[in-house]
Amino acid sequence: NGKRGAVNLAELLDVTITIKYTALPGGEPFTDAVKGLLKPYDTVRYFDLNYDFHDDWIAFLDSEETSLTLTFTPDQFPNLASSRITGLFSKFELRGPGRAVSLMLNNDDTMILRDEQFLETPGLSVRQRGTDWTFTVQGDKANLKTVVLVVGYRADV
Repeated sequence: NGKRGAVNLAELLDVTITIKYTALPGGEPFTDAVKGLLKPYDTVRYFDLNYDFHDDWIAFLDSEETSLTLTFTPDQFPNLASSRITGLFSKFELRGPGRAVSLMLNNDDTMILRDEQFLETPGLSVRQRGTDWTFTVQGDKANLKTVVLVVGYRADV
């Protein structure tokens, strides 16, 4: 309704911004010049495992399993230019303090996701038909509420 305080911002999950504009044609030389400037760029995609993979995440937390496999597909990465994932930043939301948790990615002990740390991911990709990423808990799984991943990749315009 537009009144200050009418919405509790702490409960806000999604925001949609719609922009309407009219572009005037600039002719073929202008179009070609603009297309020449459009280059792939670095970008990120935010995943909250509890939100984006809710059923799988809840089943994992309720199980005795220490590994969770999730399928990531190109359609989850807007304007994906190549299959390569450049890096992951992880944030763990824990149930309580003092019980450390980390996640090993794809059974590779050089790819350990730690709370509030960036990890370069050579060799990690998302194939056309999807790619399974396996996360193995190291530490106290019972202390996990959710994991947030900020996934870096290259995008096209």
